Amino acid sequence: MVTDSRKRRLLIVEDSEKSAVAIRYVLRGTCTLVFAKSIAEAEAHLTAPGEWIGWIVDIGLPDGSGLDLVEHWQRKRPAVPVLFFTASNDKRDLNRICALRSLVLTKPVSPRKIVPFVAHCLNQDANFAPRVSAAYEMLVQTREITSAEAAVLGLAIRGLRHEEIEKERGISENTLKAQIGGLMERLDAGSLEDCVIVVYRYAVDPDATDLGHEKRAAVKTRKRVGGTTHRRKR
Repeated sequence: MVTDSRKRRLLIVEDSEKSAVAIRYVLRGTCTLVFAKSIAEAEAHLTAPGEWIGWIVDIGLPDGSGLDLVEHWQRKRPAVPVLFFTASNDKRDLNRICALRSLVLTKPVSPRKIVPFVAHCLNQDANFAPRVSAAYEMLVQTREITSAEAAVLGLAIRGLRHEEIEKERGISENTLKAQIGGLMERLDAGSLEDCVIVVYRYAVDPDATDLGHEKRAAVKTRKRVGGTTHRRKR
C-alpha cells in the first residue's frame, strides 16, 4: 500500500535547474517535492492551503533574498524546519540564519548532504514515523543487516550526520566507514544517505521496485548544488 505522500510536502526554493534536477533525483519517492525558482513562485505555493514538513531555500534568488522570504513566513509557521543554501560566508547572513534557528550549507553542496535534514523533517510526522520504523525493521531482517550496521542506520534515519553517529555510538571514523560499507553492500546503495533514502522509499511504498540500486544510480548524481561534478570518496 502506498501512503499519501502528498501530505508530506517539502518546499525547495532554488533557481538553478541543474541543482533542482539533482535534488529531485536524490529525494525521489520520499515525499512531495515542490520546487520554486523565485520568491514570487515560493509565495504562491506558501499562500496555498496545506502543510509543509520543511523548507530548503537558496539565499540568493533572482527577485530577492531567501532570508527575507523565510523571515516573513516563519512568523506564520514557526514550527517548519528550514535549511538554507548560501554561496557566501557573509556574517550578517549567518547571524540572521542563527536568529531564525535554521541550518545552512555553503555551496557547492552535494544533494546527499541534505538527506539528514529531510530525514529530520519526515520524522516530525507522527503518522508516518511508524511506517518508517516498520520499513527499517523489514530491511534489517530481509537484507541480513548486522546489529552494528542496524544501529548506524537507525541513527541515520533519525537525521544524525556521520560525526554525530560516531559520537553517539562511541566508535572511530574508520569503524563507522566499515559499517557504512556493509550497509551499502546490503542495500545496494552508494552512500549512507542513499541507505536512508531506501528506508523512506520503502516506508512510502513497500511494493516499489526502485528501492535500491543507488550504487549504480549514484554515478548520475555526482553533481554539487551550484558546483561541478565530483567523485565521492568512500
